[in-house]
Amino acid sequence: MIIQTMWWVDQEFDDNDTVAYAIFTVTPVRGKVRSASSRKPGEVQVSVKKNAQSTGCQIQIARDKKFKKSVKTIKTTNVRKTIKGLLHGKKYYVRVRNYKDVKTRYFKHWGVNDSVEETIYGKWSKVRTVVCK
Repeated sequence: MIIQTMWWVDQEFDDNDTVAYAIFTVTPVRGKVRSASSRKPGEVQVSVKKNAQSTGCQIQIARDKKFKKSVKTIKTTNVRKTIKGLLHGKKYYVRVRNYKDVKTRYFKHWGVNDSVEETIYGKWSKVRTVVCK
């Protein structure tokens, strides 16, 4: 996981109070497909390398290499996932990326704060090919 930090100090208050701000940018590492195989007709089992710093992974399976036709996207926290409802005898392409759920807190004057939850995605893995039985 890549964490970038930026700090700065602001002195714009009437009481000459000093406020320090910090921005953290968190980027999950690139996902990795360990294996993609078809054991039953219409099903593909995808195994993903586990990353302890990520919340989970997003798996994409498609009929073409550019992921434009018949794309299915699945979000999971498991290492192994079975994707069903595929056409048997067809070639599919699989890729994976890690994601991290981050709670961002915004601190305002006099201790009042807001928080927002967002999902940050890493880069896609190399594409793996599998023929569905």
